[in-house]
Amino acid sequence: MLSLLRNTALLLLLLLGSPTLSARRVKVQHRASAGDTLRLDPKLKEVTVGLDSAVRIAGYDKNRESTRESLFLSNTGTTAIRSITFVINYLDMEGRQLHKRRVTVPCLVPSGETRRLEFKSWDTQNSFYYHRSRVPKRTQATPYDVTIQPVLCITE
Repeated sequence: MLSLLRNTALLLLLLLGSPTLSARRVKVQHRASAGDTLRLDPKLKEVTVGLDSAVRIAGYDKNRESTRESLFLSNTGTTAIRSITFVINYLDMEGRQLHKRRVTVPCLVPSGETRRLEFKSWDTQNSFYYHRSRVPKRTQATPYDVTIQPVLCITE
């Protein structure tokens, strides 16, 4: 547990631009559990209540060839967002669940602004595409839809 917290602290320090660490890349593998809480800076706050009114998620995209997914995050709150965690539910075109996952994306979205966020795709075999994306040339690809629910936001 201590190792997990130390690795998370190092990753957050790197993402937030700590002047005491070097600029080299460090690979950190972290699987956060529901009970993990880490506060590095007393100025940062965790927000879990009222996220639907503080953030707006739109413009999700993932075509068949892509290894990345993207969306637009609008900050309608009063403080900058440093990190967002949301649950993505992947559904086939008849509403059956294909996959569900929790994604945390470090970001900096000032109050009143929008940023495009990008993260690794769940579709490691490139056999699915978001139904509103460009239709693939290969007909074997399967369309899907998503629901995205913000669950945690780290703000300044």
